[in-house]
Amino acid sequence: MDKDIYIKKMIFYWALTIPLTGLKVFGIAVSNIFIFFLLILFIYKGKYIINKKSCILFFWLISILFTSIVNVGEIPTDYLSVSVSMFFKLCIIFVLISLAMSYDTKMVTNEFLKGIYYCGFIQAFWILLELFFWYGLNIPLNEVLFGEILNIDNDITWLRVKDGLFRPSGIGWDSAFAGMSLLISFFLSKKLSCKIFLFICIILSTSRHVLIGLLIVKILDYIILEKNKLKIRKKSILFVSILLLLGIIFLGIIFNLYSEVIIKMSDRLLGILGLLVEMDMADSSSIRHFSYYPEMLMIFDKSNFLQCLFGWGTFVAGYPYSQIVGIYNYIMGAWTPESDFVTLFIGNGIIGGIIYYYIIFNVLKNTKKYNRRYFKVVLSILVCGFMYIFLRSVWPLEIVIILFLLGDNKDYKRE
Repeated sequence: MDKDIYIKKMIFYWALTIPLTGLKVFGIAVSNIFIFFLLILFIYKGKYIINKKSCILFFWLISILFTSIVNVGEIPTDYLSVSVSMFFKLCIIFVLISLAMSYDTKMVTNEFLKGIYYCGFIQAFWILLELFFWYGLNIPLNEVLFGEILNIDNDITWLRVKDGLFRPSGIGWDSAFAGMSLLISFFLSKKLSCKIFLFICIILSTSRHVLIGLLIVKILDYIILEKNKLKIRKKSILFVSILLLLGIIFLGIIFNLYSEVIIKMSDRLLGILGLLVEMDMADSSSIRHFSYYPEMLMIFDKSNFLQCLFGWGTFVAGYPYSQIVGIYNYIMGAWTPESDFVTLFIGNGIIGGIIYYYIIFNVLKNTKKYNRRYFKVVLSILVCGFMYIFLRSVWPLEIVIILFLLGDNKDYKRE
């Protein structure tokens, strides 16, 4: 029993630290330390169940291996090294999750998602701290703490300012990743107060990809799952009215103190609406992200047969875009487009892309009736992945794989 408690805690802290990319010890991510010890524990226990779903993951790994093999001599060394290293990283992740789920599917699922859930609140409070330091003390917290004091990832720019607006990034370097962490916690949360808090922090994160993703997921969720009419009670109306009044007073005070900042944030929100309504209103970054999709056809047309099947390299789909399309060819080092969909289908080919989206839709089908929170979590990973490269952070992929291996439909019900 004591060993089970120890394993539960290890899984919880593994999930809690994965999205916190700023947490490193001697250049090693803290989450990788938990992964190392968990891998040893589960290999020692030696329990592994082979079933249809684990075979699908095995075939996906084989296709990812072929991705690197077919591109030996076809892509530069720096791109190939990233592709190979990502293969080994995914191998470790797949093996660990498969061993863990063979040990106890429900316990692993609950503890992992619990860790992911609480991580969202850590990111939320850190974002508030960043905003306080920046606008209150004129101090870039992450740049000072992670960049100057701890010297973590010196090649990364810890200060994020775009269009004159400071963008908090949580305990990490990317605002989009922090926003995604908030979004997952938002959909996992049961309490209205927690949802309101997380929603406010999502707005403050200024991640338009996550904001659009939230809107789309809520619309799809309503269309697919909402069949009963809402029953509004008098107490609910009174509570909402008081909350709205307090909100108006709070916003009035905040606007009076930070009117210039709020104007800049509203301009960014208008840019989001421009992306949805009229492409000419959207900024160049939004247009660039949209352009990856029609350019895929050009890349497939110029690729050989094996590259069409297995892709150009795992998480290095930027090479054919630079060489064939002619964009970002000035970038030194390997890169990949800001889209999970493009990165998978160009990077890992038709086979790799189809396997991943088969896994996604299999989980959506199984969670649709039995666990709405899980359904919305995976739907948000799917939707947001069309607008940004969230799989680069790996933990959204781990959520998908864990839910894929969870078992029968009845197992999706949270204990």
